[in-house]
Amino acid sequence: MVLRVEALRQRLLKLDEVVAQLVALSTRDRATLSRLPDRWLVERGLQLGAELDPVRVLDHLADAPADFTDFTAAIRRWLDGQPA
Repeated sequence: MVLRVEALRQRLLKLDEVVAQLVALSTRDRATLSRLPDRWLVERGLQLGAELDPVRVLDHLADAPADFTDFTAAIRRWLDGQPA
């Protein structure tokens, strides 16, 4: 694989911008982030990060199904303990 140094630098700069925006968004409270415009900002930032660092995304993708399964199982256990 041939790497063009300047192209790599540009991608890193873009990734730095994305990370800076996600850090700024992470300081907002959950109620704010649950509103559609803010949620879209976060989702788009994560998409851009995924486009710029696909290897890391693939690393996390391997764990995601189990993580989501564990998460939904924990919610179901909690719901089972709640009054109907």
